[in-house]
Amino acid sequence: MTAKELNRKLIRELHSLLPEYKISEKDAEKSPKHKVSVCIGKPGLAAEMMIYPEDYSAGIETDADIRKLAEAIADKACMVREMSEVVTCRSLRDSDKLDAFPAFMGMDLSAVPHYRVPGTDISLITRVVLGKTADTETSYLVTDDKLDFFGDDAQEILEKAMANTYRKSHFTITPLSEKFRELCGEEDLAEMLREAESHQILWLITNRRSFNGASAIAFPEVMKEAYRKIGEDFYILPSSRHELLAVSVSCISGSFTEADLIGLVKHVNETQVDECDRLSDSVFLFDGESLHTVTA
Repeated sequence: MTAKELNRKLIRELHSLLPEYKISEKDAEKSPKHKVSVCIGKPGLAAEMMIYPEDYSAGIETDADIRKLAEAIADKACMVREMSEVVTCRSLRDSDKLDAFPAFMGMDLSAVPHYRVPGTDISLITRVVLGKTADTETSYLVTDDKLDFFGDDAQEILEKAMANTYRKSHFTITPLSEKFRELCGEEDLAEMLREAESHQILWLITNRRSFNGASAIAFPEVMKEAYRKIGEDFYILPSSRHELLAVSVSCISGSFTEADLIGLVKHVNETQVDECDRLSDSVFLFDGESLHTVTA
């Protein structure tokens, strides 16, 4: 059964089980996980469920399997109202549940409030964190059509979310040459890696949880602290949405160039990073005051 056929049949079954709900398909580029999703919402409610059918495709072989999956999803439809009650309550609007996190590379932000980090092609977007466990989080993406529920405009929402994120993230800046070795593993980088190990010119920037830690790039205070620790200008290699690699300018020597850094980032993104976690194919330079995109 093709993915397209699975989505079509699942939506049809959900329509029959949940006639009062709005059920629609969302393209991969508009989805937080960069996958085609099925959205289940209800007029007048702020929240909606988002299901990724391909996550269940391995166990789907017959129409009866699709019906069973649809019934299981329908049983959870009450969550839409429960989540909406949380999202729309006044206490949430002034709480610390708002969080800013990096958008994945290529994400359609036309209807999503976002903060473009100056000097980069990286944006932070906003979510409401409804709950956490040791392994998962339940969150709700803030989009333009939901702003009325918060009583604030997009700029105010972004400012609150970014203030919360900076206060709660506990960003860390540590030397980590082994991480760079793991990512590149290229013969022609051996000399650079040896120098890195002896002079500590490779650093990892993330948060305490190593989850959405690349949001550090949006905060000048974090970048300036990294500059103080590294002791000179440094390049930022966007390893993923969860972490950044900082590479001292001292690493650029001999035949290894800025263009090689850019090529390395693209290679790692294409071969080792899931699409939903890719942050950028660019490399950035921090000069102690501001960020600049490096051009080959």
